[in-house]
Formats: sequence, C-alpha cells, structure tokens
Amino acid sequence: MQTPAAATTGNDKSLRNAGQHRRGLMTLLFLLILTVAGGALAQSATEPGARWEGGEIVVTGEGLVYGEPDRATVQVGANSEDEDVREAVAQVDEAVRRIIDALAELGIAERNIKTISYNVWRQDRYEPLPQGGEERRSVFRAEHMLSVTVDGAQRAGEVLAASVDAGANAVGGIRFEFADPARVAAQARDAAVQDAVARAQQLAAAAGVAVGDVLIIEELAGGSPTAVGLQRAVAFASDAAPVSPGELSVRVSVRMRFAIDQ
Repeated sequence: MQTPAAATTGNDKSLRNAGQHRRGLMTLLFLLILTVAGGALAQSATEPGARWEGGEIVVTGEGLVYGEPDRATVQVGANSEDEDVREAVAQVDEAVRRIIDALAELGIAERNIKTISYNVWRQDRYEPLPQGGEERRSVFRAEHMLSVTVDGAQRAGEVLAASVDAGANAVGGIRFEFADPARVAAQARDAAVQDAVARAQQLAAAAGVAVGDVLIIEELAGGSPTAVGLQRAVAFASDAAPVSPGELSVRVSVRMRFAIDQ
C-alpha cells in the first residue's frame, strides 16, 4: 500500500509527461505548416508566367513632330487722324478699299478677308502757346484692321507687299499654322505612345520583369504654331523681302500605366 506522499509524486510525474507530449505535437505541427507555406511561396515565385498582382510600370512618353506650315494669316490695315471725324473715317475707308482690291488681284477670295477691328476715337493734344500756357487741340483717329488668310505660307510676303503698296500703314503681324493641325497632332500622338512603350520595356528589362497589359493611357499636352511679331513683319513688307515661315512643331505627351508580368 502506497503512502499519500508516494501517490502524489506519481501523479506529478504523469502530468509532466503529458505536457511534454503535447508540446512536442504542437512543435511538429508548426514545422509542418512552415514547410507547406514555404513550398507554396517558392513555387509561386519560380512558376513561369506568374503575375505579380498590384505591380505597375508608369511612364510618360513624348512625341514631337516638325513640319513646314502651309497656311498664313496676316493682319493689315490703315489708320488716319483728322480734326474732322468724318474726314478721318473717310480716309481710312478709302485706304482699306484699295487694300481689299489689291488682295483680290492676288486671287485671294473674299471669304478669306475679314474685319477684325474698326475703331474711332478722339485724342486730345496739348500744345504750348507763345505767350505761355497750353492750348488743347482735339483730333479724331480712325483705324480699320483686316485679317487675311492664305494657303501657302510663302504668300504672306505677297499679302504684306501688296497691302503696303495699296496704302496700308498698320501691320499687326503674321501667324503661321498647319491647314490640317489634326493630322500633325495624330502623328505626334503616335510618336508619344511609341516612346512610352519603349520606356516601359526598357524599365521592365532592367528590373528583370515583363511588360503586361496597358491599364491606362492619358494624354497630357499638345502644341501650337509659332507667330511672327509686328516689327519683323513691317520690315518684311517695307523691304519687299520674302517671309520665311521656317518650321512648326507639335508636341504631345502621354502617361501610360502597364501591368507587370513576372
């Protein structure tokens, strides 16, 4: 027959053995979970064609297209002043009629000639008197400006020369442009997309991944023709020199987002 002390010692030993057994089972189960998870991760990382969900390549491409302008718009007109407002207006009207006639002789259609401004105003001048003081003298100024559009940028020089010869004494400038700007913009847009695709492929190759599907294409900016200023335009006309339109450019930028394929 066991004593109470001996029975207690035996129970404690049995409890310790059971606890160690449970801890061992949990350790084996934990190691098994790690092994399965590690194998799955390794398979996902090395499986050919696996897609990295959420990965993206974002690039900006630029397309720049140059071309010779094939249309010009010239601003010409006449201004006059007189103490009699009717006389000032009559002088300007006569000069503009001569300008329009001269443009018609160049074969420019009436629809391509339009008035863009017609102004009449009083201007006060103060002139010194011999006995001292000043005398106010009022004159009236009249101005009539035309916008003339011609196909063929080189014809801008003809318009300037003919207008000045006919009596034009005001030149607002020249604007060169493309007759079909949408066509040139489309070329620049194609170039911008090609540039963006090339940039994405270069970045992907450097990172050891592949370019996936296009997610977003966004157009950022476009371009516009250049213009000739007033002083240069007057010099062309007075010297009867040919106008040089040079080249125009259209610039388009796009932003593209691509998915990443591993």
